[in-house]
Amino acid sequence: MRKTLVVRPVQEETSCLGSSVWIQFIFALMVALLFTAGQANALWTYVVAANGTTCDPLGLTAGAAGIATPIDELGTSVGFDLADEGITAFATQTADIACLSNFSQTGTQVLLSITNSTSRTFSDLWYVADPETSISNIDGEINFNSAFKIDGTVTINQNNPLISESFASDEYFTPGETWTFIIDGYSNAVSALPSELASIGVGFDSAEPTLTIPLSSGSIVALVPEPSAALLMGLGLAGLTMTGRRRSPDRKGKGSLG
Repeated sequence: MRKTLVVRPVQEETSCLGSSVWIQFIFALMVALLFTAGQANALWTYVVAANGTTCDPLGLTAGAAGIATPIDELGTSVGFDLADEGITAFATQTADIACLSNFSQTGTQVLLSITNSTSRTFSDLWYVADPETSISNIDGEINFNSAFKIDGTVTINQNNPLISESFASDEYFTPGETWTFIIDGYSNAVSALPSELASIGVGFDSAEPTLTIPLSSGSIVALVPEPSAALLMGLGLAGLTMTGRRRSPDRKGKGSLG
């Protein structure tokens, strides 16, 4: 009896594989775009920053002083969009010192804890004193007021205010996370508590004699990971998926004897 070798086509299987890869690619792209939209909800605030000479470089501007830089201002009052810029804060005293090179006995050593009440992730946070607030661990000025970067993981720095991050020690202020940091030599001319981060407007003077301005000691300003980075991350994930598929062993057509 004559036997015939029948080879089944594999074109249809390859087509399904290609479709699967493209579905995963499109899904990763959609996730990246959704992440981008989520990071762009709050309004940017433009500030002018400059390095100081007492502790570390401020690290807010890559260019020359006087160039406006977009950031987000976070706050504890209802005047902020609490869904996108809301934080809670709690302050106690401490014996710890953030910047030994500029330490002074004047004022109070403050341990300030802030918790991210939003659904957004922030990076590179700064504390900015209001005009009526005095501090000594100063990295520079933001809107012509004393400021420092809330940064304590790089030990070569002189100013290391960050004591702890309640989640990962990665310098990302994630939803629900609490950061605890030191303010050296804190004092306030109108007796505002360090935890009162309530005035909208970076470096706004809450000592003005109007009852419409909430009492405030300072501001927390932050950078948000750039939307383009999220998009690239999604594209990179999809690219890895496609590369992994291409590296899988080739499937051979199966024969049958009739």
